[in-house]
Amino acid sequence: MPVTVKLGKFFDKRTMNAAIKEAMGKTLDEFAEYIPEQQQKSVPAGKLYKRGSFSGRNKIGGKRASGRGTKIHRASAKGQRPAIDSGKLNRATKKKRLGAFKGEVTTVAKNKGFDYAEHLQEKLGRPIQDDRDRKVGEKMLTANMEKALAKISK
Repeated sequence: MPVTVKLGKFFDKRTMNAAIKEAMGKTLDEFAEYIPEQQQKSVPAGKLYKRGSFSGRNKIGGKRASGRGTKIHRASAKGQRPAIDSGKLNRATKKKRLGAFKGEVTTVAKNKGFDYAEHLQEKLGRPIQDDRDRKVGEKMLTANMEKALAKISK
């Protein structure tokens, strides 16, 4: 007497692929939001400097500011995420699908061919993304995969 076992939709290749694609898309969305949030949470500890032109009311360290600079900016120190100044770098984080099961989240801020994000990360030691972020991304993907597989195994 033959025995028949129904495997259900968990083992259906099309359903499995759709679940993986959905988990990857959700992870890309979450990680693309996570990177700028981490930059916003970072508290810069570098030098203070002026930008634009000042009026006599502006102060740096309790002293009246004069000369160039309408804005006071505290830079990040080496090893810290870049301090937000204009916000362009923070808005330059983009997600991109690289096929059905691959994707990447990058920060590219180019101006006349000069890649400011790469310069900060590689030359000045201001990590926009680092190994800690990769581990967070892997945890996000694992959690999203578990949810997707749980959804199709019902």
